[in-house]
Amino acid sequence: MFLRSSFLLCSLSYVLIDGANLSQTLLTQTLCSDCCKTNLCDEDSHQIEYKIPVSTCYNPQVEFPDDNGDVWGATDVYDECNDRYLKRTFYSSSDGTCTNATDTYTLVYDTCLGPFGEEYPWGVFSCS
Repeated sequence: MFLRSSFLLCSLSYVLIDGANLSQTLLTQTLCSDCCKTNLCDEDSHQIEYKIPVSTCYNPQVEFPDDNGDVWGATDVYDECNDRYLKRTFYSSSDGTCTNATDTYTLVYDTCLGPFGEEYPWGVFSCS
């Protein structure tokens, strides 16, 4: 019964562990066509936002099936957040197993980063 309850709670974005509620950390990846230092993507009317669970292997083609393919590749990704930056690792696997790391990037939060593709060249990351 505990496993079934934990699974249901996970689907509601928090987990019950030993009677304590722990918030699930989410990475917010906002992509836009115009990013600047003062307001990042906030004033850009052409933007897209992804909410991504961290410390979980995922395949973007499965996680975001309606995406146009310009933003994400076909291989697995694993994101880790700390207080100052995101560590994003790409893998050669494409089945959600995160096997055989190929590239790792350290990305600072709340900074214009890119390129991410023709339609949305800039991106901003935050973790909460």
